[in-house]
Amino acid sequence: MTGRPHALARDPGVQLERTALAWRRTSLSIAVGAAFLARMAVEAVGVAGLAAALLCAGLAVATAVTGARRYGGAVRRTPDAGRAAALAAAGVCSLGLVLVLISCAHLARTVL
Repeated sequence: MTGRPHALARDPGVQLERTALAWRRTSLSIAVGAAFLARMAVEAVGVAGLAAALLCAGLAVATAVTGARRYGGAVRRTPDAGRAAALAAAGVCSLGLVLVLISCAHLARTVL
């Protein structure tokens, strides 16, 4: 015995569940960010901000669908190249950048 009996009783399916939940949390976070962006952007920059918010909402849906497909593929043991994960990461970074720019524009309007 190695002194770690819990290591022998691991369930390999739990890792897939955690990953699926992480995809869901990510898509929900993007959706909340899109809602915040829509609220802030309409006041700060108008229609262009609303268009950015709609793109972010589309990214949230795409992330949710990608997570569901990856989970289904992992359950069926089909390999995935990771392109969808890279696209989701780039979208999340873009959303963060847009939120920072909108916040700066809103702050500049309220200060000046």
